[in-house]
Amino acid sequence: MSLELLGMIQLGLLCIAIFVGFPTAITLLALGFFFGWAGFGWERVSNLMVSRYFFVMSNDVLIPVSLFIFSPYLSTPRAALTCRNAARWSEGRQAPSAWQGDR
Repeated sequence: MSLELLGMIQLGLLCIAIFVGFPTAITLLALGFFFGWAGFGWERVSNLMVSRYFFVMSNDVLIPVSLFIFSPYLSTPRAALTCRNAARWSEGRQAPSAWQGDR
Protein backbone atom coordinates (compact mmCIF):
# COMPACT_ATOMS: atom_id res chain seq x y z
CA MET A 1 0.00 0.00 0.00
CA SER A 2 1.40 3.41 -0.91
CA LEU A 3 2.22 6.02 1.71
CA GLU A 4 -0.14 8.51 0.06
CA LEU A 5 -3.06 6.13 0.44
CA LEU A 6 -2.11 5.43 4.07
CA GLY A 7 -2.07 9.18 4.71
CA MET A 8 -5.54 9.66 3.27
CA ILE A 9 -6.91 6.73 5.28
CA GLN A 10 -5.29 8.12 8.43
CA LEU A 11 -6.78 11.56 7.84
CA GLY A 12 -10.23 10.06 7.33
CA LEU A 13 -9.97 7.94 10.47
CA LEU A 14 -8.71 10.94 12.42
CA CYS A 15 -11.76 13.00 11.44
CA ILE A 16 -14.12 10.14 12.22
CA ALA A 17 -12.54 9.41 15.61
CA ILE A 18 -12.63 13.06 16.69
CA PHE A 19 -16.23 13.53 15.52
CA VAL A 20 -17.27 10.35 17.36
CA GLY A 21 -15.88 11.86 20.54
CA PHE A 22 -12.55 10.19 21.28
CA PRO A 23 -10.00 12.44 22.97
CA THR A 24 -7.68 14.09 20.47
CA ALA A 25 -4.42 13.11 22.19
CA ILE A 26 -5.34 9.42 22.40
CA THR A 27 -6.58 9.42 18.82
CA LEU A 28 -3.37 10.98 17.49
CA LEU A 29 -1.23 8.58 19.53
CA ALA A 30 -3.09 5.46 18.40
CA LEU A 31 -3.24 6.47 14.75
CA GLY A 32 0.41 7.49 14.77
CA PHE A 33 1.52 4.17 16.20
CA PHE A 34 -0.68 2.08 13.93
CA PHE A 35 0.01 3.89 10.67
CA GLY A 36 3.69 4.34 11.52
CA TRP A 37 3.94 0.60 12.00
CA ALA A 38 1.97 -0.07 8.82
CA GLY A 39 3.98 2.37 6.73
CA PHE A 40 7.53 2.18 8.07
CA GLY A 41 7.78 -0.94 10.21
CA TRP A 42 8.09 -1.35 13.95
CA GLU A 43 11.88 -0.93 14.20
CA ARG A 44 11.90 2.50 12.59
CA VAL A 45 8.85 3.68 14.55
CA SER A 46 10.38 2.60 17.87
CA ASN A 47 13.67 4.37 17.05
CA LEU A 48 11.77 7.57 16.19
CA MET A 49 9.74 7.28 19.37
CA VAL A 50 12.87 7.06 21.52
CA SER A 51 14.53 10.00 19.77
CA ARG A 52 11.43 12.21 20.19
CA TYR A 53 11.23 11.24 23.86
CA PHE A 54 14.78 12.44 24.49
CA PHE A 55 14.17 15.62 22.47
CA VAL A 56 11.12 16.52 24.56
CA MET A 57 12.91 15.72 27.82
CA SER A 58 15.86 17.94 26.89
CA ASN A 59 13.68 20.87 25.78
CA ASP A 60 14.16 23.70 28.28
CA VAL A 61 11.06 25.58 27.12
CA LEU A 62 8.68 22.86 28.36
CA ILE A 63 10.00 22.80 31.94
CA PRO A 64 8.14 25.95 33.13
CA VAL A 65 4.80 24.67 31.81
CA SER A 66 4.37 22.23 34.67
CA LEU A 67 5.54 24.85 37.15
CA PHE A 68 2.93 27.35 35.96
CA ILE A 69 0.20 24.72 36.08
CA PHE A 70 0.95 23.25 39.50
CA SER A 71 2.39 26.20 41.43
CA PRO A 72 -0.98 27.70 42.48
CA TYR A 73 -1.96 24.38 44.04
CA LEU A 74 1.33 23.73 45.78
CA SER A 75 2.75 27.05 46.82
CA THR A 76 -0.11 29.35 47.80
CA PRO A 77 -0.84 29.55 51.51
CA ARG A 78 -4.47 30.47 50.76
CA ALA A 79 -5.22 27.22 48.92
CA ALA A 80 -7.52 25.95 51.67
CA LEU A 81 -9.42 29.24 51.68
CA THR A 82 -9.77 29.07 47.92
CA CYS A 83 -11.12 25.53 48.14
CA ARG A 84 -13.65 26.52 50.80
CA ASN A 85 -14.87 29.43 48.70
CA ALA A 86 -15.15 27.22 45.64
CA ALA A 87 -17.20 24.73 47.66
CA ARG A 88 -19.49 27.51 48.90
CA TRP A 89 -19.94 28.80 45.39
CA SER A 90 -20.80 25.33 44.04
CA GLU A 91 -23.42 24.94 46.80
CA GLY A 92 -25.03 28.21 45.81
CA ARG A 93 -23.88 30.28 48.78
CA GLN A 94 -21.99 33.53 48.36
CA ALA A 95 -18.32 33.87 49.17
CA PRO A 96 -17.27 36.34 51.88
CA SER A 97 -17.52 39.97 50.86
CA ALA A 98 -13.72 40.42 50.80
CA TRP A 99 -13.63 38.13 47.76
CA GLN A 100 -16.32 40.02 45.86
CA GLY A 101 -14.16 43.02 45.09
CA ASP A 102 -14.86 46.71 45.62
CA ARG A 103 -18.43 47.79 45.10
